[in-house]
Amino acid sequence: MVETKFILAGFPRTGTTVLAGSLILHPQVLFYGELFNNTKEVRHTEAQRITLGAGWKFEEALDWGISACRYTESTNAYVDEFFARKIPFNAIGFKIMYDQVTEGPNSDVWDYLAAHPEIKIIRTKRENLIEIICSFVRASMTRRWHTTGEELPSHRFIVPPQEFLALMKRFETLPEPMYGIDETHQILELDYHRISTDFQGCMRDIYSFLELESGSVVSPRLKKIARLKPNKELANYEELKQHFQNTQYSKYFTF
Repeated sequence: MVETKFILAGFPRTGTTVLAGSLILHPQVLFYGELFNNTKEVRHTEAQRITLGAGWKFEEALDWGISACRYTESTNAYVDEFFARKIPFNAIGFKIMYDQVTEGPNSDVWDYLAAHPEIKIIRTKRENLIEIICSFVRASMTRRWHTTGEELPSHRFIVPPQEFLALMKRFETLPEPMYGIDETHQILELDYHRISTDFQGCMRDIYSFLELESGSVVSPRLKKIARLKPNKELANYEELKQHFQNTQYSKYFTF
């Protein structure tokens, strides 16, 4: 039986995929991408370990592919089988985003994770919601969710206030079972800024948390795409700042 079970969780655009890119290389870890991605094709390639992190194709030839979880079924049996396999690894885990499977049969994966305190949780955070939204909108518009360092053009865009509000609510709301999870589970929380500036330190903390030999830590394979600050990238930044000035979201307009 595998010694350590874990998940890597976070909101989109908070650094989960760059961490996953190194986790999958550790010889003692069997790691999968977004097994509960909301897109069928991505869910399939993540389960097959063809891609890692919403379609980022991994260069190395990988094995240990599994069948994708069906949308129409409870996840309990699937996750049980996932973690119960006899494998020659010390740790096994997968990545899941907080805004995935928030409804429907698969949404009970959150209850499953909450009910199994033996599953360790690595979670990422990014303090400023506006940075998350800018990164998400940019990626959605350009269809570039990742880059390994190639030069990309800068973009400016407009996000209407109501759409902006919907995104802020989306990226601040945890699945209900994840509230209070700190009281029952072992948690390692990593901030996006630290992931960006101290990647090797973050990976060493992850290996220690998973009780693995640290080994060598490679440089991150993915690079930041952002070229502009949100007040420059959002063409209607001042309009949004004024619109939300008397709300709980005004604290994020600090650029």
